[in-house]
Amino acid sequence: MIPEYKRDKANPINVETALQDLPEIAALAAQQDTWSQYEQPADFSDIPPEYQKLIPDNVRKNQEDTRIYNIWLTKQ
Repeated sequence: MIPEYKRDKANPINVETALQDLPEIAALAAQQDTWSQYEQPADFSDIPPEYQKLIPDNVRKNQEDTRIYNIWLTKQ
C-alpha cells in the first residue's frame, strides 16, 4: 500500500519571511547538500581494457570534463 502524502496548504512556507526572520536557519538550510551522501566515484573496473583508454583522465579522477556530453556504460 502506498502511503498518501498531502501538502499543508493552510501553512505554506514563505521563503522571504524565513530569510528575514530566521537568517541563521536559512543559512544552515542553504549549506545542506542533499545528494552528497549518494555520490561516489565511478567504478570503471568492469570495463574491458580496450575501452579503458577511451575514458578521459579527468573522468577517471572523478573530476568534471566539459568535453564529454555523455558516456553510456552498460553491463551485460
